[in-house]
Amino acid sequence: MMPVALDGDLRITAPLASSSPRPQILSCPECGLEQTFPRLPAFDATAPEATWRRWQVRCSRCRRILYRGHQATPQAHLARTIGLLSAALLFLVVAVTFPIAALDLFGNRTQASLLEAIGLLAADQNWFIAILLVLCTLLLPTLELLILLGLCLFWRRQSSDSLNLLQALPAYAQAGLSILPWLRPWSMLEVLLLGIIVSMVKLQGFAVVIPGMALWALVLFLLLLAAAHYTFNQTLRSSIEYIAFARRPRLFRRRQSRSLRSTWAFLFAATAFYFPANLLPVMATRSAYAKSDDTIFSGVVYLWETDSWVLASIIFIASIVIPLFKILALAMLAASVQWQWSWGRLHRSYLYRFVESIGRWSMLDIFVATMLASLVQLRGLGQIEVTGGATAFAAVVMLTMLAAQSFDPRLLWLTAAPPVTTDDSL
Repeated sequence: MMPVALDGDLRITAPLASSSPRPQILSCPECGLEQTFPRLPAFDATAPEATWRRWQVRCSRCRRILYRGHQATPQAHLARTIGLLSAALLFLVVAVTFPIAALDLFGNRTQASLLEAIGLLAADQNWFIAILLVLCTLLLPTLELLILLGLCLFWRRQSSDSLNLLQALPAYAQAGLSILPWLRPWSMLEVLLLGIIVSMVKLQGFAVVIPGMALWALVLFLLLLAAAHYTFNQTLRSSIEYIAFARRPRLFRRRQSRSLRSTWAFLFAATAFYFPANLLPVMATRSAYAKSDDTIFSGVVYLWETDSWVLASIIFIASIVIPLFKILALAMLAASVQWQWSWGRLHRSYLYRFVESIGRWSMLDIFVATMLASLVQLRGLGQIEVTGGATAFAAVVMLTMLAAQSFDPRLLWLTAAPPVTTDDSL
């Protein structure tokens, strides 16, 4: 059994070694290597100097962070986290129900909330995009927030050993916690905020755009959630990822046979949708005088010609470059496993982490089209509709994300020998 690598500002009263009392076994979720993790001493608030300050545990083979922590969170600190999460939940309700923005053109005024935008998509028979928006901007962010809040409330009544706390949770609570690593990439409120900003910039030359209460509530929600994650005990948060993988050694054997098949299937489907997504119009603009269809690339050109170079670059990268890059990168990773390449395992692991982290930002163009369609509903003057290209593009984003999540990165290390490490490296 390999010992893990400990990094950071670690202060302990006794040397850490794999022979420490009651060491725990961590299974790396990315390379599958089982490693011993010595139990750290408990935090002593009365000690003149903190027993441990900042530390993190990295896999000794692929360098993935397995466990991260800092000085144990006191009850007052935890209460602050609960307050931040509760306030974030309140602002989330405001962000999805109140108007995001208002549009004024020659005295004709329209406004739209997120719920109204989703209802408009459903009324236009864009069911796929409507369901995707409900999941990514309403249900999944709320579920993630409630799980974190419930965990904090549970932990407040317990001791400070967060790893043992998670192992002591009932089965249904462990099942809820285990979905968080898969839930987090599908919570896309940050992407929604950027999409709102881009749509407001595009409408500035057309009419007067007035930010609504929901826009400020969304900004405050994201700030509060970031603050809550900062104050949240890092040890406990990393243990959530640990539970999702470490207790499932049999799952890996089952996933070996189906991981590549699922990845290739999702990639082929995403490739099939990629070309119509970029060739078909994602939205149509109709007025009393003219009608025009806009593709993703024409939207980039419009922003560039109106001197919005930063936003044009963001949309070009998020909507055109990233989906194609993800398809090619995941295809290379799947091929490297299928053909058993032995070179560059560590760099391929880094590539997988990067690909998995950037996928959701491709939803930017879908949010832009949705907000434009919900705001520009001026009868007799102008109207914007979401068209078939947006559905194809949303399918590309969803399929590439599913391909990344179905790919098991431990397959990259299946034939690799464990690293040669001694206890002195700790």
